[in-house]
Amino acid sequence: MKKGYYWLKLDVGFYNQKFIKVLKNMEKGHIYIVIYQKMLIESLKNDGRLYFDNFKDTFEEELSLIIDEELEDVRETIEFLKKADLIECNGDEFILKQIDELTGSESNSTKRVRKHRENKKQEKEECKKESITDETLCNVSCNKNVTTDIDIDKDIEKEIDIEKDTDLDKKIENQFVGECVDNNLSKITKLYEQNIGPLYPANRDWFVEVSEKIQYDLFKKAIEICIDKCNVNPFYLKGIIKKWMDQKIYTLEDFEGKQNKITNKKSKKQDKLSVVEDVNENTLKEIKLLEEKLGVV
Repeated sequence: MKKGYYWLKLDVGFYNQKFIKVLKNMEKGHIYIVIYQKMLIESLKNDGRLYFDNFKDTFEEELSLIIDEELEDVRETIEFLKKADLIECNGDEFILKQIDELTGSESNSTKRVRKHRENKKQEKEECKKESITDETLCNVSCNKNVTTDIDIDKDIEKEIDIEKDTDLDKKIENQFVGECVDNNLSKITKLYEQNIGPLYPANRDWFVEVSEKIQYDLFKKAIEICIDKCNVNPFYLKGIIKKWMDQKIYTLEDFEGKQNKITNKKSKKQDKLSVVEDVNENTLKEIKLLEEKLGVV
């Protein structure tokens, strides 16, 4: 299961990038930048990818509807991204190439290693420019730098080992959770196809969300309700699922517990009605006897 992100991480140099500056200087540049950021956010659901589900005639029209931006502005933005090699079109799939560096995929140790290498490269270039001729001074400086580099490299290697262990634990945990969710998703979609109808790309996110939140047995119960009501419309099924999730019903046990509460509540209400009916009947008898004593006809 692919790793999902729910946020972007813009570094301090995001607006200093050449293509952002070029965009900003265009007539509607600030709008184009907002559209690009909306595209990035929308793509987080699918690991940096946007999909054309053919609800509209073109991908641009569909995207315009999803992110609530003017069609012409969306077209201009996508054309610019293509020229800047920031988006890759693969049939109905559109890959935003910058997403990896904007979702914190680079670890802290990797950043330190990269920064350290850059600093060493810069120091070497500065040494060449200065053309140091004093051999003794140069040797002392070089020995000092070598020792410092070794110490830094050791610290970095320790951090990398620690992060590797942590990442491995997380990977094993995520793999186990992912397998459970994937299995649930597979069973749910299969049951849906057998009883409701075919699967469409537009419903992909809905099925993923449902499989992550509710158990297969509860989804099966929703299907049974649709069949009992002779209403196997997808919207009716989605309405049932949404109502349950709003009530925090995620398992068949949750559903049965809720039904028992409703049944008990109705039973108590019926008992109260019976008591009221008994009281009313006794009251009527008393009134009738009193009227007979008083001679009221």
